Amino acid sequence: RMQAGNYFKRPGSDKNYSINEILKMTADASRGKQVFTTRCASCHKVGSEGNTIGPDLTTIGKKFDKPALLDAIINPSAAIVFGYEAWMVNTKDGESLDGFLLSENQDAMVIKDVAGQKHIIALNKITSKKKQEKSLMPDPVSNGLTEQNLADVTAYLKTQADKGGAH
Repeated sequence: RMQAGNYFKRPGSDKNYSINEILKMTADASRGKQVFTTRCASCHKVGSEGNTIGPDLTTIGKKFDKPALLDAIINPSAAIVFGYEAWMVNTKDGESLDGFLLSENQDAMVIKDVAGQKHIIALNKITSKKKQEKSLMPDPVSNGLTEQNLADVTAYLKTQADKGGAH
């Protein structure tokens, strides 16, 4: 997948990110922290900063090397973390909800939307529910990220892992 990314544009985009080219850039972790704060912290958490809508990224740099981390950011729908699969639920009153399935039993399901709000929906009110194939995380083009931003935020996430997530 990473090799293919060097040759093919992302669907619906004129932008092509090369992981190999980004890895060659001089990265700045302090600029990466700013990128994280402005573009990522609305959904992700590192240490005590950010929100818990998406996965906590405090130790992500221990789990992934730089190429794999860049691939996860550039291709968010390629490998969605268990528990963060997006669902679309439609109700009899015409409401549509997108979010993460927190729980479901014989009476209701609980969805957490991208704003972090939990919605309890009675099963007898649901007209359809479907797991989505795409991540709710925007790709870097939609998020306004440049190659330099990606190099910097990756450096920041790697330094957090080296520190054990402390700021």
